[in-house]
Amino acid sequence: FFVRKVSSRGLMLVNVIPLEEYVEGVVENEMPTSWPLSALKAQAVASRTFSVFRMLAARDKAYDVRPDFQAYAVPENKSENVDRAVKETAGIVMVYKGRVFPSFFHGMCGGVTDYAGNNWNYPFKFPENVQYCKFCSENVEKVTWSCSFAAGDIERTDSGGYGRSS
Repeated sequence: FFVRKVSSRGLMLVNVIPLEEYVEGVVENEMPTSWPLSALKAQAVASRTFSVFRMLAARDKAYDVRPDFQAYAVPENKSENVDRAVKETAGIVMVYKGRVFPSFFHGMCGGVTDYAGNNWNYPFKFPENVQYCKFCSENVEKVTWSCSFAAGDIERTDSGGYGRSS
């Protein structure tokens, strides 16, 4: 790792690791390691593709990916299946018209997805809007989200919605 001064009041700690090691840490944390090898391989390729896309987009930054991009963590107990999936797909990324593209993925969509172009401005034609996701719709009750804020931390935004104040 290295430390970089980012302002007169702050430092940035950057963890430097090989790409394949990072991918292994993402796959271990994005999905159950007991899933079939083919699913782990698909996740490895999607994660690697997203990571390489971010690396290319962040050439002028001190880091390639942020912790909120993917669920990376150093595996406590390495999974043989994940290790195999990452090794058997090493270096494989998805490309569109010769360019690595942002392979967005999620673990749970809540039952409905949206056209990616509505959320991200990239020069790629994304798949059309998917209105209904059967898997997530049937499993949404098994996943819970919660977020707590103090009343003073929430403020009205210019768009009329609400956001968290800094």
